[in-house]
Amino acid sequence: MSLFEELAQSFPLETLAPYGQVLVIPVKAFREEWRKQLEAEGVQVYSNAYMGQTCFFLRKKCRIKPFQKLTSLSLKASGQKKRKLSF
Repeated sequence: MSLFEELAQSFPLETLAPYGQVLVIPVKAFREEWRKQLEAEGVQVYSNAYMGQTCFFLRKKCRIKPFQKLTSLSLKASGQKKRKLSF
């Protein structure tokens, strides 16, 4: 089990602007030695005020798939016609 998953069992998952879904950990409960392990797990670590106290917000990084080049073959498979784009 990852450290993020372990922390998720003890701390609330909240949806906060502009961060999105984050684990909220009060500054007094956060251990600095967690930071490297969390970042290695693909977790972004932020700090800010939350409900009157300083907290750390832990957010998993979004994994974006690489751009896939459209070819005429993929257009034919989807039933779309090849069109020229004008700008």
